[in-house]
Amino acid sequence: MRRRKWHSWQIMILVASAILLLTGCSFSGKGTDRTLPAPENSVSEEAALPLRVVVSVPDRVQAGQVFKLSGQLWNDSDDTLELNHGAAMITYTIYDEDGEPVTEEPGMRAVADIGYHVSLLPRKSYSFNEGDHVSPPLNKRTLQKAGSYMVVGTAELQVGRNGKWSTQKFESEPVSFVAGGAAGEK
Repeated sequence: MRRRKWHSWQIMILVASAILLLTGCSFSGKGTDRTLPAPENSVSEEAALPLRVVVSVPDRVQAGQVFKLSGQLWNDSDDTLELNHGAAMITYTIYDEDGEPVTEEPGMRAVADIGYHVSLLPRKSYSFNEGDHVSPPLNKRTLQKAGSYMVVGTAELQVGRNGKWSTQKFESEPVSFVAGGAAGEK
């Protein structure tokens, strides 16, 4: 009887060790190059979505003064696209003459994570003003130095087309602009 208990105990240890070993190997990530299949309800990369971001800059930008950027999302397809996005749909990155991002120091930015759903008709544009949901606003900027700059708008949202949904990220073409000197600056 005692021998049988010891044998059962050995089998339990052996089974537990095998489970731990197999589980550990499957989660180690070493030597594995696995690609998960796309969810059944998503748009494949081959079926690229015909959306584009267009950014506008005011005609006159002055260093030291607030200016407002404008971003639009264009549907260049013949299909109505369903869009789900948050309050910070389009973000803006400004680059200096050397191609370096100009960092903004807002202190703290508060974003109300509210969701929006919009149907974007074919060959139409959609613009979203985050209003009071993002503070300070993403589209209001101030540059400290006069000079040449570029801005790129980035939109991240969920897009539905023909009942299939995917999370997408779109960037605008860079838009060049010049910030003039502040009043009294030579």
